[in-house]
Amino acid sequence: MRSSSDRRGWELALGLLFEVDVGDSELQDAADNMEDLRTAPAETANTALQLAARVMGSRSRIDRLIKSHLENYNLSRLPAVERSILRLAVSELTRPPGPPSRATVRLAADLAGEYGGADSARFVAGVLKGVIAEGGRRRED
Repeated sequence: MRSSSDRRGWELALGLLFEVDVGDSELQDAADNMEDLRTAPAETANTALQLAARVMGSRSRIDRLIKSHLENYNLSRLPAVERSILRLAVSELTRPPGPPSRATVRLAADLAGEYGGADSARFVAGVLKGVIAEGGRRRED
């Protein structure tokens, strides 16, 4: 089970990744300009920065993996929030040892439901379950 500070770290990382994606910003610029990150507890801010940096460091690999599980969708045409959530979750699912798969999918789907469209949670969960089934970790809670 993830703590509320883990969730907040994911939310902040999502904000950073979203800004990098739609604002065409560098990660450091996005971090410098994010008020919520500056006022977050140090541990939460560090978690967010680490999560976002991990995604950015492996973005092309992560994007290839996501693309291989999109049916009738193009990654660049997905809403930016869904794209950012998928990148964040795939990064977590493919890093050893990483958090349990079920917890990662649940958190990603929760964020998609909160910040995305009506079907975002189901869509994100479906893509992530495909990633897991094809060789992502199967470690459960």
